[in-house]
Amino acid sequence: MTRIAAVINKVIAVDFDGVLCGPAQFPEIGAPNTELIEKLLSTREHGCKLILWTCRHGHDLERAVQWCSRQGLEFDAVNENLPELVERYGESRKVGADIYIDDKAVSPVPFSDMPFYLLPQVWQSK
Repeated sequence: MTRIAAVINKVIAVDFDGVLCGPAQFPEIGAPNTELIEKLLSTREHGCKLILWTCRHGHDLERAVQWCSRQGLEFDAVNENLPELVERYGESRKVGADIYIDDKAVSPVPFSDMPFYLLPQVWQSK
């Protein structure tokens, strides 16, 4: 299987603040993370679905969606599940995705292997 075949039809949920854009004092929007944006545009061209998954709401969410649009980034859903997933599994508070890209995320494998005494260092680095 090629790398491209491995991502076709996958769902990617991506956070906004600190991920699609660099750090900024909320509700300001930081500089574009062009490397990530280009990768997401490429994966979308190869059949991936994108969900914007952010704590922003109301006017701040509208600004974020417009900002993404100016970067060429469009989403199949914003802060909600894809309609086809809702139809198949029902509504859920958790957005269903194959990949979650979030600046606060930790992979469960390295987390479970991490000695307890190192956890405060991980939290301080965020």
